[in-house]
Amino acid sequence: MGTSSYIQIFRNISFNLDKLKCRDDLIEYFRKNPKERFDVQFILGRLGKKENANLSFYFKNPMEVPKNRIILYRTLQLLPGILLSLIIFYPPAFFWLIISLVFNMWLQGRLKKYNG
Repeated sequence: MGTSSYIQIFRNISFNLDKLKCRDDLIEYFRKNPKERFDVQFILGRLGKKENANLSFYFKNPMEVPKNRIILYRTLQLLPGILLSLIIFYPPAFFWLIISLVFNMWLQGRLKKYNG
């Protein structure tokens, strides 16, 4: 939605002075108010293209991970590495590694579907 509006500005040139003045006022407002600009960008990003799927976006928005589940998610993140190192000493850990990977993929897919 935000990207398409931006492209429309360049494709459909307006010679209406009122529209141009309104657009210039909006540009100046968002230039002077970065917090509001970021809030609007965040909303438009959630509605429009999924270009916000990069690492820096998630550092700026820690609310994406529920605080009460962060320990669970960090444990699930470390579990495959721990199990991979245990395979050397305990070969049946391979079975648990596969289960852990499948569960992590399932959970990630479910969270992606839930969060959009």
